[in-house]
Amino acid sequence: MILPTFAVFVALLQTPDAAAPKAPPKDPLLRRGAALFDTLDFENARAMYERALSVRLGTPDEVVEAYMGLGLCDATLGDDDKAKQSFLKALAIKPDARIEGADISPRQRAPFDAARAEARGRPAIRVDHVPPRAFPPGAAVKLKVIVDNDWQQHVAGVRLELRRPQEPWEEVAAGGQSPFELTTPALGAGQVEYYVQAIDARGSPIALWKSPEAPHRVGITDVVVEETPVYKKPWLWAAVAGVVAAGVAAGVLAVTLQAPDYSIRTRPAP
Repeated sequence: MILPTFAVFVALLQTPDAAAPKAPPKDPLLRRGAALFDTLDFENARAMYERALSVRLGTPDEVVEAYMGLGLCDATLGDDDKAKQSFLKALAIKPDARIEGADISPRQRAPFDAARAEARGRPAIRVDHVPPRAFPPGAAVKLKVIVDNDWQQHVAGVRLELRRPQEPWEEVAAGGQSPFELTTPALGAGQVEYYVQAIDARGSPIALWKSPEAPHRVGITDVVVEETPVYKKPWLWAAVAGVVAAGVAAGVLAVTLQAPDYSIRTRPAP
């Protein structure tokens, strides 16, 4: 049997339309697991992926990579049940994760295909949050966060990462069940940027609302410009008036242009 190398393994997280191969994992435990897998040391590779899942990883993709690596090791070692469970954990975070490569054996692919069939139609974990229009200066702010679609029971809490622009990130975390409430520290006037993560029991992020590369930005100010509702905007009523006037004019014109009926109608004699 020809066994997949790390070049095949890194394709696990590619989406169907991905053109470039995924970069090697950043976490050293994941790098070590991949290297051991390449040397066919599957027992120690499996142990390394288990260690990776016992610590706080940096991104949802790294968590998925750890579960997929663990599943692939178990599939190679012949434990289909464990492999399927690891693949399900990965697919709950990233439904389009996949195994690619001509040298993937049917024995290795079977538990993944079984997991994919069971997960078909299930959406990824989703983090929902409606941000405030502004943060009041000098006061804490309570933020509500909802996490949905946790069908593999990954989620142990949420974590808020916030900062002033160009400053280090600060963390605020809350555990329990959705919906969650996060309380920010009191901040002075200016601007703050933040994003929210759903996290597992080790603190690893498994889903995001916004991201460190594209955080949400909000001002810290007492002045909040209220947006005028659409029904109160003058242009709307001007347009409505124009439509009504046009309709009335068209009706008058139709009556005016209608030709009078001068025809004489007779009835038969009795």
